[in-house]
Amino acid sequence: MRYLFSFFSIATFLLLNACTKDISCYRDMIIGAWVEITFDNQEPITNQRGTLQFDGKNWTCMVQRAQIEADGSGVITVTDMDYDVYCKLLYLDWNEFEILHFTDSTLRVKDLGDFSSKNEIAYKKVSKLNGNAQTIQNLWEVTMSNNASILPFRLEFRSDKSYHFFTINEDQIWEEKIDEEGKYEVFDAFLMTSFFNNPHFGVADKSGAACWDILFDQEGEMMIWSAIVDENGVRSNKHFTFIAIKSSEEELS
Repeated sequence: MRYLFSFFSIATFLLLNACTKDISCYRDMIIGAWVEITFDNQEPITNQRGTLQFDGKNWTCMVQRAQIEADGSGVITVTDMDYDVYCKLLYLDWNEFEILHFTDSTLRVKDLGDFSSKNEIAYKKVSKLNGNAQTIQNLWEVTMSNNASILPFRLEFRSDKSYHFFTINEDQIWEEKIDEEGKYEVFDAFLMTSFFNNPHFGVADKSGAACWDILFDQEGEMMIWSAIVDENGVRSNKHFTFIAIKSSEEELS
């Protein structure tokens, strides 16, 4: 019995000592917002991306995803889960992930919830408090895309996290499409939107949802979106370039 006790004591010491040298042991290191960038080493299509936001005060994780509801409406879903990190394991409510790689800006995990799969997901850390949340709150007009058939349109992002879609009519007057407005969430260089029936963004059915990598110029007067979309089973890279339009909300109403 004495030898057995000594064996377990040594094993426990070695385990704990190994863990303390592993950066993933410190669960406060994971606190912050993380954006999904790859799934099984492949960039996910725009409506399958999401974010994780770890809160160290309550040890909860807010999971946000752009998702299509049962009634066909595109929404941004928000789910709060408990989490913990022990050595190289991340526990997220009912699921378990093996941490394959972890730094202060990158996280790569393997989903252990389904042992028949080998899903690996990579995230990059972003700042939730950033200037882009204010920069995007403007009226934008598309000036370029990789689809020459797209007609001119405008998007207006407002401070209540709603955005509005405008097209130009035969009289060259901008009209708001009331049934195509939605909600948005913006991080450092990542835009998450609920969506609508709009083939401009690879959403040709009743509604959809999407996430985009975004880039602003230094003055905040030009914005570029890019994402992988699935159009009729074919993956393709879609991008848009917008310029800021100095017009009031009343002018477009």
